[in-house]
Amino acid sequence: MDCRIQVVDEGDVRTIAIAGRLMGEHVPGLLTACGQAAAVRLDLRDVLSVDPIAADALRRIRDGGAQLVGVPPYIQFKLDSVPSRPPGV
Repeated sequence: MDCRIQVVDEGDVRTIAIAGRLMGEHVPGLLTACGQAAAVRLDLRDVLSVDPIAADALRRIRDGGAQLVGVPPYIQFKLDSVPSRPPGV
């Protein structure tokens, strides 16, 4: 399995379940899935790996207010170790 991004809207909360290997090439689809939802929850329990570009995108989405659930420890480590970039970069 490469990567699956599944979207479920429950009231005001959009839950995005991601499974497989999340890579930089999947980031545009992930950002589209997040859309303009009032509240976003990313379910990462089935994520096998992320590359640095995807980790940066997840961190930015989280920093923008999204809730990350089911984050495997090795992915959490990557999220915490991605260097921050200044806004607009």
